[in-house]
Amino acid sequence: MPSISLVVFIVASALVSVSLFFLALWWQITLYRIPVGKSDDPNSHLVFFLTNVTMFFSGMTGGCLSNLRRILKHTERGRFDLNYRLSYYLRPLYGGIAGLVVFFLLLGGALTLNVGRAPTPELPKHWMTPDIRATYILFGLLAGYGSREFGNKLADLVDSLFALSKDKRGD
Repeated sequence: MPSISLVVFIVASALVSVSLFFLALWWQITLYRIPVGKSDDPNSHLVFFLTNVTMFFSGMTGGCLSNLRRILKHTERGRFDLNYRLSYYLRPLYGGIAGLVVFFLLLGGALTLNVGRAPTPELPKHWMTPDIRATYILFGLLAGYGSREFGNKLADLVDSLFALSKDKRGD
């Protein structure tokens, strides 16, 4: 059976992360009265920063959702193991970092999506459009929620980008 302090942490972190996530979304919506995606837009740095904050909180929220699902599943079956407490405490932070990493992987082109519009000379920062950012935020939630799968995908990506062939490793 999980300790009361762990259950309180899981519920409180879920409520806080959802609140911060909606606050970050609200900030973006209120800023959205500026022209979006223009390379000469003076507010593009602020939009970029707020998008990073939103991606962190979306991943954090995904991690908290995963915690809620896991604690319910493990206590329902009576298989709660005290050795996994640390994973419950760290999952919101890990999810937040995963949300940020996914944003940069998508922005940098290491992961690709066929959603929304492609960049054009008139709109070079296409990631600033609402439909693209909504998709990025969804991927941030999913990366935080599926932390094990995200970690495996990231390891595969690192292997495909940076692994040396067997002849060059000296194996």
